[in-house]
Amino acid sequence: MNEIDKILRKFSREDDGTVMFLGAASLLVLAGIAALTIDISRQASASLELDHLTEIACMRMGAAVQRDPSRDGRRAAAAEIFTGQRNMAKPSNTNAGNGQAGNGGAQSRDGWERTIEFTTNGANDALVAEASAPTALGRILGINSLSVTSEMECDILPEPAVEETVVFEDSFEDEPGFRSWTVRQQTSKWYTVYGAGIELQASAVVAAQDGVNYVELDSHSAWRFRNIGRRTNTRMATDLQLEPGQYTLSYWYRSRTRAPLSNGIHVTFGPKNERLIGQGVDHVNRNYQWVERIVPLNVTSAGEYRLTFAATGRADSYGGFIDNVRVTKSTQGVVW
Repeated sequence: MNEIDKILRKFSREDDGTVMFLGAASLLVLAGIAALTIDISRQASASLELDHLTEIACMRMGAAVQRDPSRDGRRAAAAEIFTGQRNMAKPSNTNAGNGQAGNGGAQSRDGWERTIEFTTNGANDALVAEASAPTALGRILGINSLSVTSEMECDILPEPAVEETVVFEDSFEDEPGFRSWTVRQQTSKWYTVYGAGIELQASAVVAAQDGVNYVELDSHSAWRFRNIGRRTNTRMATDLQLEPGQYTLSYWYRSRTRAPLSNGIHVTFGPKNERLIGQGVDHVNRNYQWVERIVPLNVTSAGEYRLTFAATGRADSYGGFIDNVRVTKSTQGVVW
């Protein structure tokens, strides 16, 4: 009986050791999975951010032809906007390229190192942006770094016609009667389609791109503005009498906050007597400095057309800013 008892005790001790080992191994695996989940979330966020930076750089490259039609000039403009985003603290080489490939890059305060390269595809340029960073906790599983890639072919706008006629422009300067900011249902050139109203700011949060005033469309709702209870996201519109031809819309945009889902602006254009749902001509989610958006507009028949700007995303009274809106018509044939 004593021998049997010894054997049972021996197996008990070995079993306890096995259980402890398996328990420790399980905890290590669970910790690794949790750490990897955190890093995968970081990677997904970085991928969205990189896609946004690439889109902004591509738009700047396409629009730069309006000022510098050379390939080097376009690439330098794209590299500048790419390295200037998100308060990137350490801009590196921003060589615009020589027709083969150029590059720019930056080390941001969030730890991601981002680079951009340019390649030639016929008349257009293509961007390849990459971002990499050390893992925060993934090293537990032997994963030491994260990386994401974003590729985009940029449509280069043709050089502009020598002469253009301005058919509409507004920097919101002809709006008297307020000091810092206010909300109105209409201005001298715009009216509210829906929402709390048009919020005018006299450089209350940032300096205006042109003059002193600019507009925010995720507008404040309060008794004093007689708009209490209305959704803060607002759509404003202006009506234009246009003849057939090729037109260009340009406006300046800037985010108010860094919240990725709170600063969107959606632009529509079309005949006034038609519903403009689905007729969007531009959309921007965020950009942390003033950036010019250039949009071609094609008018096939004479009539009254409606141009609208609408806030999108979270309705929290913190949205994107708009300034210096212009519509011009080419006087020397087709430019797009």
